Amino acid sequence: MDRRKFLGSVAGAASAIAAPQLALGQASKLSVLLGTAPPDPACHYYYYAEEKGFYKEQGLEVEIKPIGAETMALRALLANEGDVAWCGGISTLQAVGAGSKLRVLSCFTPKLDYLVVGQKSIDSLKGFEGHSMAVSQIGAVSQLVPRLMIEGKGGDQSKVQWVSVGASAARLQSVIARRVDGAPMNSVFAVRALKYDYLHVIGDALKDLPYFMYTWDVCSAEAAQKKQAQYVAFIAATAKGCRWAMDNPKEAGAISRKVLPDLPPGEAEYAADDFAKKKFWHPTGLLDHETWDFTVGTLIKLGNIKERMKYDDIVLADLVNEATKKG
Repeated sequence: MDRRKFLGSVAGAASAIAAPQLALGQASKLSVLLGTAPPDPACHYYYYAEEKGFYKEQGLEVEIKPIGAETMALRALLANEGDVAWCGGISTLQAVGAGSKLRVLSCFTPKLDYLVVGQKSIDSLKGFEGHSMAVSQIGAVSQLVPRLMIEGKGGDQSKVQWVSVGASAARLQSVIARRVDGAPMNSVFAVRALKYDYLHVIGDALKDLPYFMYTWDVCSAEAAQKKQAQYVAFIAATAKGCRWAMDNPKEAGAISRKVLPDLPPGEAEYAADDFAKKKFWHPTGLLDHETWDFTVGTLIKLGNIKERMKYDDIVLADLVNEATKKG
């Protein structure tokens, strides 16, 4: 990516979009609300982009704000407490269905990275009937994913006791301490869980739901109009952070260690290396139609949303395409 301090106006893929340039000589401020606290390693690419100066290269000053759950992050966005929210599809599309004017800005984490880990006395996803499962928050993507997985294996998710606990780290501790029978968690945290001989992996979301969207970046429709240049700059810099991390996992791991200093030795570093090997992060942030159609269709079948929504009405693909040109 060429180093540029100033951005020109944004040109859409299909038609020209009038957008203001970033103020000359001034950093434009954006705040990113992360739907996870402490920040899950899956979204550390924002910290990589910040640490490596990629946002500053684009004339941006970015503040990253971790929040307890993705539904809380979305509510904060709707309350104008931030400019971008990293959250899941169910909360976003339910809010759109309820009348909220939201837009999908970019998607750097389209693939699910959830393993369902539980007690060895539970030998299948259907076996969670009558047992407890920890999730970040009722209604969040961390509940929806195992719910879909259980139903896909012929189980009745209504017979599962869903317990709101918090982010992956908190869910891990609940499972280890046997306060709950199982939990969906990032594969990095699952590695730690498997050190205990009474735990095992019961389901892999990537295998069961290969086209279900994990998380994306959301903004308000109003902000998308007013801050087009800033958002294009944000996407370009964040994409560079993703590519840099996959090319430099060792250095990325060192940054993750600073973000999560309380993790056991080597765990933050393992996360960065594992994501790089899997090419987990999307290099451009453009959400593909197949993932959109599967996710929307699934949520309609489950009754989470009532009507099919059009990709072009919600996804700001033109801004991502413009950002890609700067890459």
